[in-house]
Amino acid sequence: MSRCSSKLHGSKYSRSIRRKRASRGAVSEILGSLLMILVVVSASAIIFTVANNSFTSWASDFSTLFNSSSNQLVERVVVEQVTFNETGSNLGANLYVRNAGESDASISAVYVTNVTSGNNFVTSNQFSDPNSIQVGSFEIIPASFTPVSGSTYSFTISTSLGNTVTVYAKA
Repeated sequence: MSRCSSKLHGSKYSRSIRRKRASRGAVSEILGSLLMILVVVSASAIIFTVANNSFTSWASDFSTLFNSSSNQLVERVVVEQVTFNETGSNLGANLYVRNAGESDASISAVYVTNVTSGNNFVTSNQFSDPNSIQVGSFEIIPASFTPVSGSTYSFTISTSLGNTVTVYAKA
C-alpha cells in the first residue's frame, strides 16, 4: 500500500488537487481580508455619524445654555420687604421687589409656602401679563392667600428668564 500511495502523491492528479486547494485558500484569504476591511469601514462610518450627531446636539445645547445664562446674569431681582394683610378684603401679602440688575426684569409667578406647618404649599400666583420692573425701580407684587398669624411663609418669585428668588417672612 505504501507503494500505491506514493504513486498517488507524485501523480499529475494529486498536483492539480494541491494547486486547486492552494488557489482556493488564497481566494478565501483575500475575500476574508476584504470582508474585514468592509466591516471596519462600516463600523467607523456608523460611529462617526453617531458621534457627529451627538456632538452637534451637545454644542447646540451648550450654546443655548450659555446665551440664556448670560441673559440671566444681567437680571437681578431683590425682595426688599414683605407686608401681610391679615384682615380686610385684600388678604395675602405684598412683596416689594427691586430690580438691581442691568436689564428689565419680568415677574411671571409668585409661589407661597407655609413653612411653619411642614412646607405646605399655599398658592401660586402666575401672571399672564408679567409685571415688568425697570432697572433701578421697584414694584409691589401682590400674593393673594389667607395668612395665619405667627406662621412663617416662603415666597419664591420667578422671572420670565427663569431666575428665582426666595424670601422668608413671618405673618
